[in-house]
Amino acid sequence: VEGREARLSLDLAAQCTTLVAIGGDGVRDLDLSVVDGQGTVLARDTTHDPQAVLRVCVDAPGAYSLVVKMAAGSGEFLAATWTGGE
Repeated sequence: VEGREARLSLDLAAQCTTLVAIGGDGVRDLDLSVVDGQGTVLARDTTHDPQAVLRVCVDAPGAYSLVVKMAAGSGEFLAATWTGGE
């Protein structure tokens, strides 16, 4: 639903990780961010599209949160992460 957000748990290693969210039919804008345990935003998507991509590099392994916000529209989304070379 427009304006709502989902928080997904992430266990990140001390490296860079790319995260992507792709919205389904009816999604017009997804916002994506990664926050640490204190609520500090470490990376944020800055586009206004039904898909969002960001890259975050953390110095310490641990538990983080991926926040997916339905900025415009409504519907389902798919989120994925990957690490490694190009």
